[in-house]
Amino acid sequence: MSSPPQDPSRRSAIAGPLVLLLAGLALSALAQTQPAFVADRIGPGLFAQWLSAGVVATSLLWLSVALVSASRAPRRAAAGNTPAPDAGHARLLPGIALLGSVALFLALVPTVGLVGSAAVAAALAAVGAGERAPVPVALSAATGGALALAIGTFFLPPTTRIFPWSPF
Repeated sequence: MSSPPQDPSRRSAIAGPLVLLLAGLALSALAQTQPAFVADRIGPGLFAQWLSAGVVATSLLWLSVALVSASRAPRRAAAGNTPAPDAGHARLLPGIALLGSVALFLALVPTVGLVGSAAVAAALAAVGAGERAPVPVALSAATGGALALAIGTFFLPPTTRIFPWSPF
C-alpha cells in the first residue's frame, strides 16, 4: 500500500522552518557547553542559551503558521487563488535572513560591540521579514541596539564589550 502523494507546496512551506529548527537545536547544544552562571554571576553561556532558545521558539512558531497556511492551500487553489511558482523560495527568505542575522551578530560582536552587532542583526532580520522601507528598518535597528544596551548594562558583567571603544 502506497502513501498518498505529497503536496509540493506543503513541503516547501515547512522546509524553511524545519531547517531553522535544526539550526536552533544545534546552536542550543553548543550553547549548553558554556556555563550560564559562574559564582552567582552571569556566565558566558547565558546569552547563547537564550538566543538559541529564541531561534527554536521562532522556528516552531513559523512552522505552525506554515502548517496552517499549507492546510488552507487546497481551498485557495480550488477558489483559483494559486500562489506564484517561486513562492517556495520566497518562504525560505525569512529563515535565511534570521540565521544570517544570528551569524552576523556573532561575527560582529568582537569588532563593533554588543550594541552595534545587535542593531545590524535586527536590521537584517527586518529586511528578511519583508520590510523594505528605510524608516521601519532603522527603527528595528535602533530597537535592537537599545535592547542590547539595556541587557548589557543591567544584566551582563562589566567586562562585556558593549561598545567597540570599551576596554574589554
